[in-house]
Amino acid sequence: MNGNFTRTSTRQDIWSGLDSSGFLIGARASVNLLTTAGGIGQLSVAPSVALGDMNSDGLTDVVTADAQGYLRIYFNQGNPTEPKFGFGEVAAVYLSPASEGLPAMARLAPRIGLANNAGRIDLVIGNYAGEVLLLRNEGTPTSPAFRQPTSFAKVTVPTTEKPGQRWGNLFAPLIFDWNSDGKPDLLIGEGSYSANNIHLALNQGSAAAPKFTEAQRMVLAFGDGREQLTPAIVDYNGDGKPDLLIAARDGKIGLHLHPDAPWKPGDELKFSSFLVGANGAELSLGGGATLAAGDLNGDGLFDIVAGKPNGRLSVVMNTGTKTEPKFTAVADLKSDVKSVPSRVPVGWEISIGFDRGNVLGEAAAVTSKDDPSLGLAEGEATLRIGYAANQNKVMGPPFIVLPALGNFRPSPFDGGNKVNLFSNLNSAPSNYASVSQGLRAPLVPGKPYTLSFKVRGNRVSNATCYVKASGLMRFGEDRKVEGERGRVTVQRNVAEGRFFDTVTFSPGGSWTEVKKNFTVKFEEKELRDLDRTENAVIEFQFQLAPGEGALYIKDVKIEG
Repeated sequence: MNGNFTRTSTRQDIWSGLDSSGFLIGARASVNLLTTAGGIGQLSVAPSVALGDMNSDGLTDVVTADAQGYLRIYFNQGNPTEPKFGFGEVAAVYLSPASEGLPAMARLAPRIGLANNAGRIDLVIGNYAGEVLLLRNEGTPTSPAFRQPTSFAKVTVPTTEKPGQRWGNLFAPLIFDWNSDGKPDLLIGEGSYSANNIHLALNQGSAAAPKFTEAQRMVLAFGDGREQLTPAIVDYNGDGKPDLLIAARDGKIGLHLHPDAPWKPGDELKFSSFLVGANGAELSLGGGATLAAGDLNGDGLFDIVAGKPNGRLSVVMNTGTKTEPKFTAVADLKSDVKSVPSRVPVGWEISIGFDRGNVLGEAAAVTSKDDPSLGLAEGEATLRIGYAANQNKVMGPPFIVLPALGNFRPSPFDGGNKVNLFSNLNSAPSNYASVSQGLRAPLVPGKPYTLSFKVRGNRVSNATCYVKASGLMRFGEDRKVEGERGRVTVQRNVAEGRFFDTVTFSPGGSWTEVKKNFTVKFEEKELRDLDRTENAVIEFQFQLAPGEGALYIKDVKIEG
């Protein structure tokens, strides 16, 4: 069962924003989208990207929201003419919680834009569910701070008279005063299964209290068959008017020029061309890319940064003039530093809350070379479940705890009072973790066993180890029973039962051995002569104090 955690495989670091080659990257996720074949399928979506000076140092920074829902800022560490990026600082925000009536997938694939607010830059967010959210920067002009909203309803920007009404999905929003009336308007790239367009909602409120409804929402640029549109605003030809660059599912960048005449509501920005690179061929960012535009190297020209479905970020530099842009080939953004992959034990399923907002949570097999203070012998290993080192230097610590949803039960029972053989932690607090394995050898009913393992740790609570198994006795073939109107039901000719036993533990600063004797028994009399169990599982469940908690497990055995 690899209870000594010495058999491992490598896993990419998910928190630094860099891969082991130094490329800027975000976590990947898939959502149901329209495929090129015309059907609906699970497709990988790119991280979203925005460009702005987030810490008022005169340099353009890269802001990303990866497809899983984590927000990072790559603060520019170079100079005005030579941008340079290191680790992505993770904000104390999880943009894809399963809460308030929406399932987890609904808020995946967040797409972001920036909005200036009295020297601080706020974040406007669209998501798969068709929501628009405004997340205020609670920091300072030199040290931004984004915090998890207590309620997503409180940060939702209504786009209809009925706030809960949905009219599209996979929203990519931008804040910009399009009609030059001094009030910020809302542009939305949309990703529905048909009629993908860039929409403009004119602000019917004020700069301080914007209001958007369907009454003043119009199509600004038609998709014309392109899907999953993400807009960026630039002055492409130097005429002082805002033009649109639009990334689409096919990876091309479409240009929509502002008309010469003053814009009025209802005017369309018609498609002009696709952008081309230095070789004269159309630029391609890869299918389903997102994009942002800004001046990366201080030459007064807009450059392009894009998110790609493989999680990487890429850049297209503008080497032309303000009236005639020219573009380099697409190149993946790379840092001078690299992340270090972790070693994860083979055969174990580990949930550390990555899909529930447990920022910097990680699990890895470690040896004495990794941490001499653990007192491990040569060749010995332990599983460490805890937190990655905090790389933030500009923003504060990113640690948050998202509470459990109403249907979470910290026990092996589901609502029907049956044993859950495998954990489902979708509704658990974000810092609730599990380590589990399905046992290869079946447990034998009536046979005595001893479960043993060693632990140590810090700031760990609610720690329990479970042994779980099911029993199944078949007495004959299943029967099909025909009911009213030809409805057929299947009656299974079986007896089923569930077994579990537990041991709680409180890890401290030194290694402690935990033992529990158990014998598999089933309450059902039909299962008393059963000679083997099904689906035997060992599972550890526990909570970690955010940023500080760490649990070490080694020498896991079941003997009998």
